[in-house]
Amino acid sequence: MKKRFKGALHLHTTFSDGEYTPEELKDHFQKRGFQFLMMSDHAEALDPEKMTEYVARCRALSDESFCMAPGLEFAYADPMGPGSGSLHLLGYGVDRYEREENPLDMVHTIHRLGGLAVLAHPYPPHYPVIAPMEKFLDGIELWNTKYNGRFAPALWNYALLKETRGVHPEVFGFYGTDFHWKTQYCEMGIWVEAESLTPSALLTALSGGKFYAERKGTVFTPEGALTPDQEARFGKVEQAYQLWKKIVKGGKQPFRMLHLPVPKRLKAMARKVL
Repeated sequence: MKKRFKGALHLHTTFSDGEYTPEELKDHFQKRGFQFLMMSDHAEALDPEKMTEYVARCRALSDESFCMAPGLEFAYADPMGPGSGSLHLLGYGVDRYEREENPLDMVHTIHRLGGLAVLAHPYPPHYPVIAPMEKFLDGIELWNTKYNGRFAPALWNYALLKETRGVHPEVFGFYGTDFHWKTQYCEMGIWVEAESLTPSALLTALSGGKFYAERKGTVFTPEGALTPDQEARFGKVEQAYQLWKKIVKGGKQPFRMLHLPVPKRLKAMARKVL
């Protein structure tokens, strides 16, 4: 009989650029009622030796009541040329270190390693690079609460999922916390219907769309369904958030001009707000 488990997707530790060790991260989320974490530390910070230690730490922290599934995030800088930003791929469930030179090959390698390939926080200018991957992806992040903020998802991501599902119905919308910082928002819960609290069972459920996200009582589906009212409301919130984000980020400018570091307390406050 299948059970429901609450978890979080897309998380980082001190193995890459997160502020928590794996042990601290487990404690942080377990205290808040989470039962599993789908990890995604940056591949660029690891090598085969560190990967072995990383996987061992994740497995040592897993038991009958909690699962920490190892995984990696792969970055591809400037895929559309200098200054075009980075395209990121999540390899949920990947427990061996391998890396390819282009994202499409990396999608295939993630599958060969037994993982799920999910496009992280899509960026519209990268569409020409994304398009060839569409029919091979397992998922697209519809809402990344670090990049898109905690108040509304990015509607372009929903449009991308709709297009992708037209040619590849097996792709689903994912909802990631992209957790790095101790003060970061982490209330987006992912409810998975799985046979057991193990990486393989959770990955099977995620790949089959047997999950949904929940935030403050509102449910978000893996098919990316939104009502017209939700779409209109999220569009307004998204615009307001982007403006607020520019204002907050603009506060860094005086420190840059004076070649001074931004105070840690100010950084923590901005991260908590955004």
